[in-house]
Amino acid sequence: MLAETTISTHDVAEDSSRWMGVGHSALNDSIDATRDAISQAVEGRQPTLVLLFCSSSHDITSVARTAQAEVPDGTVVAGCSTAGEICGRGAGQNGLVAIALGGEGFTVRASVGDLGTGPRSAGRKAAQGLLELDSPYKVLMLLSDGLFGLRTELIRGAYSVAGATVPLVGGTAGDDMKLVKTFQIHGGEVLTEAVVGIAIGSTAPMAIATGHGCQRISEPVVVTESDGTWIYRLNDEPALDYFLSAVGAPAEAYNSREAMPYKGLEHMLGLLRPGGEEIRATVGADYDRRSLLCGDVPKGTLVSIMHSSQDSILVGTHQACEHARITLGEHEPIGVIAFDCAARFCLLDDAGLKSEMNIIADAFPQAALGGLYTYGEFARVRGSRGFHNATLALLVLS
Repeated sequence: MLAETTISTHDVAEDSSRWMGVGHSALNDSIDATRDAISQAVEGRQPTLVLLFCSSSHDITSVARTAQAEVPDGTVVAGCSTAGEICGRGAGQNGLVAIALGGEGFTVRASVGDLGTGPRSAGRKAAQGLLELDSPYKVLMLLSDGLFGLRTELIRGAYSVAGATVPLVGGTAGDDMKLVKTFQIHGGEVLTEAVVGIAIGSTAPMAIATGHGCQRISEPVVVTESDGTWIYRLNDEPALDYFLSAVGAPAEAYNSREAMPYKGLEHMLGLLRPGGEEIRATVGADYDRRSLLCGDVPKGTLVSIMHSSQDSILVGTHQACEHARITLGEHEPIGVIAFDCAARFCLLDDAGLKSEMNIIADAFPQAALGGLYTYGEFARVRGSRGFHNATLALLVLS
């Protein structure tokens, strides 16, 4: 069901050598919806890459097979299931978005990693397409299973192939907030517990930028006990008790899950990194062990408790757009691919969703805009880290 911020049906931008198109379909039939969205995005042109971001309510196998049949031989087809879809100035759920790139300036290769072999090994495999590119500008997009942990290890594996000079961007798949099973698409195949790596080469610069807008409400503390998924102690105190104290929880919250004060994901953890925080959503609590469910937070990490609101989310959106514009300089954007967090979708009402899409569209008025809501975002310009929650990650193509 779409929010009042109804997704537009068509959005295209191009220059003399490279182009990007975006299409959206709200049709219920998966085959018809796939054909509809791809037709809008491609408009009769020869695509190099077609990305499919679709609700898990669709028959994902039909989506993947139809997409592969609809595009010319040699076109890379990839995608994943979502927690929501983005097209133009609209954001909603239960739809299907197709993004197409083409023109002589783009080169694309794709590879798949099996997370069952270990996330670091899967990351290395997903990055192999980079080795086939000979372009002045390169980006590796990762589309990973949204319910498989240790995403930081996945990034380290990809970094071992990409090196310090190739930025990473992408997101983890969703399933419309059911948290049961997510899907990845590679060619005409549907995968689970996998990561699809899409290596994009271009003759023009590409910018990656992030923004979250969350604000610190505690002093930095050390994660003194964690298994990487559950945090047991913060500053040698039970993690749940420290967290409840930091957010000013009512007394009943110390003994009742129903009274937990972060419903809607307003309170999160910020991993303190050079240049800012990497946000992690606190998605659960174990009252018996007094611990917090907050993935990809290893022992020894320095963190602060963060607070998010509708206003701060939009501040983060502005920041991401501004950083991308600065990075591109005088190069004119032709397309924007947005990886936005499901936590942000949950926090924003219909007016907030509309405002966020308008901020992005107004920042890049000549660019096509498409994307998805994820269960976690990848964005790394430097270093071997770069996994986020509650964050907007943008890939802006020029």
